[in-house]
Amino acid sequence: MDRIGLNDPEEIRKIVEAYKDKGEAYPEEPMVVCTPKKRQSSFTGPTSGDVIVSEEFVMDSMAGIIYLAEAN
Repeated sequence: MDRIGLNDPEEIRKIVEAYKDKGEAYPEEPMVVCTPKKRQSSFTGPTSGDVIVSEEFVMDSMAGIIYLAEAN
């Protein structure tokens, strides 16, 4: 049964109620599942672009990054 990521208490309760009286308990110890924390990006975008893509977007051709144009 794949329920990794399920965090709705009502849904968990329904699953427990459905399976609690069906045979013997699983003989092994419970398994703890952890996911690594996502790293915060420390990237800072360039302050000016040298290619105008549209009214809203510019591109820094050296970095290859498209981003929102700043209103002056």
